[in-house]
Amino acid sequence: IRNRFGVTPAILDGSIRIECREGHKFIPQLVESFPGQIQSISMGKPTLEDVFIQRTGHRIDE
Repeated sequence: IRNRFGVTPAILDGSIRIECREGHKFIPQLVESFPGQIQSISMGKPTLEDVFIQRTGHRIDE
């Protein structure tokens, strides 16, 4: 993911988190690059917890 798209993924609770602008454009490219390998995808606006994870590398409750 890092080499192909230039974004650094983070692994949290067995999931891969990717933060990027224009996620609505990124998701189709990601799915096409990993056919049959992605179980689910969700997209949302950043939260305070997202900022905490970005700064510390773990969730607030850990």
